[in-house]
Amino acid sequence: MREVKNRFETKVDRTRQGAMLLQAYQGDKALGLLALYPPDAQGNRVVFQVWTLEDQRGIGVASHLWNTAKELGLNPVHSSNQTDAGVAWAQVVGS
Repeated sequence: MREVKNRFETKVDRTRQGAMLLQAYQGDKALGLLALYPPDAQGNRVVFQVWTLEDQRGIGVASHLWNTAKELGLNPVHSSNQTDAGVAWAQVVGS
């Protein structure tokens, strides 16, 4: 993992449908997004999408968003429908 020189700023929004969008920025540049479905009956929010700028991958953007979601009590859980990259990332951040 490359060293991050500047911390990320995080913007958190809730959609009208109850989904959560967490976005990581450095200055005005959006670096990545974590989208979570509305909570299920157990209060867990399944990951809908994880996206990071290609040139920003490997510096912890998505992991920062995952950890922020956990710290906010959003109860993120990994989807059972994942790309190979999604599987690898899920193994890195854990549950």
